[in-house]
Amino acid sequence: MTLMCCARIDRSIIGLLNSTDDIMEDSTVAGDWILDQIADAVIFADRLGTIVRWNRSAVALFGYAGAEAMGQSLDLIIPPRLRDAHWRSFEKAVTAGATRLNGRATLTRATHKDGRQLYVEMTFALVLDPHGGVCGSVAVARNVTAGVESEKSAALRRDVDSLSFGAALVRLKSRSNPHADSANEGYR
Repeated sequence: MTLMCCARIDRSIIGLLNSTDDIMEDSTVAGDWILDQIADAVIFADRLGTIVRWNRSAVALFGYAGAEAMGQSLDLIIPPRLRDAHWRSFEKAVTAGATRLNGRATLTRATHKDGRQLYVEMTFALVLDPHGGVCGSVAVARNVTAGVESEKSAALRRDVDSLSFGAALVRLKSRSNPHADSANEGYR
């Protein structure tokens, strides 16, 4: 009886594995699964900059549900002060068939649905059809806001510490000078 139960379980597991193998052979389904489950935000926009693909991590990063983002302009997540520069670069890349960064990551700003400004590290690539024509652009984004803000705070603390050290040196120098004018103390 126990052997029979295990045989049934084994057959059901094998059936599940076979069906998964069949599904994975369909590259479209596998690609959908991968894009939906990857930890980084993936955004695909057509040649006009209209969002066509928006994965689960894009939802988490930018706050817009897929239904809210799909069909919208990339302006949805681009801060207003960066839009002109973005569109100039976007149009130049689509026309030239190449991006300026060649796949290198860049740090930029983005806007969350709730209005917060984010620091995001992004890579960009053009998506080409089989004949080399540009279909659109894909961006992969990661939230690095906490790290950037932490670095900025540390730099500010270093600046304050160096200013404090400098002020202490000025005071020390003034004390060692018996002819220091008290009205100008601290400015020497």
